[in-house]
Amino acid sequence: MKTFQAMNQNVPAGNVPAGNVPKKSRRLRAAALIVLVLLLLTVGAWSIFTYWRGRETEVNIENALTSLDYSTGVMAVSKINDERFLKIIAISSKNKDAATAALEKLQQRETIIEISEKSRWQKVRIDALGRLGDAALFLHAAKNDTGNLVRFYAVKNLTDEKELSEIAKKADGIMLGRTIAESGQAGPVDIAVLAVEQIASEKVLENIATGAINEDVRRAAAEKLRSLRIAGMEQSEDKEGLAHAAKYEKDAGVRRSAVNRLTDPATLAHVAKFAPDISIRTAALKKLSDIVLLADIVKTADDASIRNAAMEKIAAPPTAPLFTVLADIAVNANDLSLRRIAAEKLLAQNPLEVASATKPSPEQEEAEKAKDAAVRLIAEKAQDAAVRLIAVRRLSDAKTLAQIAKSDESREVRLVATAKTTLDETLAHIAKADSDAVVRFVAVKQLKDTTLLADVAKTAGDIQVRFAAVGKLTDQKTLAEIAMSDKNDIVRFAALERLSAREQLVFVAQKSADTDVRRGAIKTLTETVVVEKINDTTSLALVAEYADNANKRQAAVEKLRAEECGTLLAKIALEDEDTRVRIAAIKKTSDTALLVRIAGENTNDELSAAAVARLAEIVAVGNETDNALLSILALRAEDASKRLEAIKRVNDRAILEKIAKESNDAAVRAAAIEKLRPEKRHGPHGDRPNQPHPPPDGNHPPPHEKPKPQDPPSALPQPIPQPRRGLKKEENNGAKEEKPKPQSPPSTQLQPIPKPSRVFQK
Repeated sequence: MKTFQAMNQNVPAGNVPAGNVPKKSRRLRAAALIVLVLLLLTVGAWSIFTYWRGRETEVNIENALTSLDYSTGVMAVSKINDERFLKIIAISSKNKDAATAALEKLQQRETIIEISEKSRWQKVRIDALGRLGDAALFLHAAKNDTGNLVRFYAVKNLTDEKELSEIAKKADGIMLGRTIAESGQAGPVDIAVLAVEQIASEKVLENIATGAINEDVRRAAAEKLRSLRIAGMEQSEDKEGLAHAAKYEKDAGVRRSAVNRLTDPATLAHVAKFAPDISIRTAALKKLSDIVLLADIVKTADDASIRNAAMEKIAAPPTAPLFTVLADIAVNANDLSLRRIAAEKLLAQNPLEVASATKPSPEQEEAEKAKDAAVRLIAEKAQDAAVRLIAVRRLSDAKTLAQIAKSDESREVRLVATAKTTLDETLAHIAKADSDAVVRFVAVKQLKDTTLLADVAKTAGDIQVRFAAVGKLTDQKTLAEIAMSDKNDIVRFAALERLSAREQLVFVAQKSADTDVRRGAIKTLTETVVVEKINDTTSLALVAEYADNANKRQAAVEKLRAEECGTLLAKIALEDEDTRVRIAAIKKTSDTALLVRIAGENTNDELSAAAVARLAEIVAVGNETDNALLSILALRAEDASKRLEAIKRVNDRAILEKIAKESNDAAVRAAAIEKLRPEKRHGPHGDRPNQPHPPPDGNHPPPHEKPKPQDPPSALPQPIPQPRRGLKKEENNGAKEEKPKPQSPPSTQLQPIPKPSRVFQK
């Protein structure tokens, strides 16, 4: 009170006088008393309130811990503010929602940490961990929490890849394969897979993919690793790394992603050639457009499908680089089918196809030159004959064709090249030297130079070649030479068949050592010659003796001169099968002995008459002493004076007697009889009656016998051989009969011609 009064009076408390209390101080004491009373009342009221309130808290706590009703538990928690009670509720409440509500009201970190470890509800522990966000707590929960959902959540929030790797590798069991939202739970494998998903290190993922216990975990790690690598490939600018990944990465998706990221043509080509995965090689090939790199793939890739695909992609406008590339493939590719395709593709291109109507562009001209060079290269250097053949068929360069025709190892290639070659010297060389008969034959057919043809026809070793060359020759002198000198009869006759010049035919007919060739020459000559237009004795003699046509023989005989061809005329007069020809020969001959023989023949009156008439023309009767000739004239001469003159010259008794008996002319008979009379009057020896008779012998009868008429040998007609044709065959029991060959002077007489062989029997 003293202090209170001192305060009111601004006097030190120790200085207030006792018993002297002012009125104001009393009021203050009264107020203080009132305050005290009120305070006591308040404390009492508060105590009463606290009691009732404590009782209510206890009820709320009880409800929060035990009530299973959502609203009751949550409402109870909302009335509790004491963190001690809230912690208990969050850890132990049977109501998950009440525990969650209690956790939401808590603020102290230590309390929340305790709840994250001890709460009976996984959701509450998860929420507690979520509020804390501590990596150490997440790791602790991921390793030690008994609830898979908590571990799942903790793992999902972990960032330590090493710890995540340990979790992933140790997990085992069955993967539920359902999301947390759907299943409300997660197995150990799901947690491990989630751990894998949290890892971004390729090395760690590789370790899990190879070292995890569970197959699903290993598969998840591999898939995550693949995704990371694909993503890395999509962002990478490292050409070497991309190429290495494209070739050697185990995962096909990664390899494909690396290929998709590659843009460097050389790297793509390398991948297309060497990547182990054919699909990756194909993907790399699809991105290539450089024809040089594509050509290299065609030549060197070890897979046929890659080579074929690269070949299909080699397509560009017909430019010089394209032709160079195609030629390179056609020559150097290992695959025969691709070499052939390249050659065909090259030849199908036409640089001038789109040229302007006036003049091609310089680029088109350059491309055309490149194409020609490519065709030559293929034709000369391609490994396979079929490829060279394709090029040779389109080749136009004469020198290249000639070289290929001479030196290519393939018969088919040489054949086509030879057929297109225009160089005659090369063709002549091929015709004589090529190893194949067909090629040689084609070379001859192509050869046009007559001098070279003649040389081939004379000197080629192949009969067919000489035969073909002869078939193209027109030079008559050369043909005649071949007809006479070639070793093969087929070639000789081929040359003979082409002979048409009379002089050469005559030459062959006279000089050839081959009988059949001589016959053939004569046959050709006699069939083609016009007798009226020739005057040389040799030709006329051949026609006269050997022509099949009787009119030609007759005409030739009529133009022959007896002084040059007497023997031939005699032969024709005796042997020709046609009477008219024989008569013509008789009229030309001056051989009286021959005429006497013919006249003495009784089988053909025309011939006999002609012979008699010819005798009458050429014989000067007054100077003739041949009794046989005179007897024929005396008996058969048409001119009576000739007959009488002939009888006067006959001095053979037997002939006179024959004339006296057989002559149809009375005057001739009378003359013969008249000449016989002296012999009858004076004896058998005419005007010598006193001559003694010769002793009898074989030729003279005794005096008492009448002598028999006997013709002298020169007067008897000889047997006449049957007429024959100069070129007809005669057979006698299957064998040829040799006819006597009349001799003639060397200057006019032809060599004897044997009978024709079957070669000329057409």
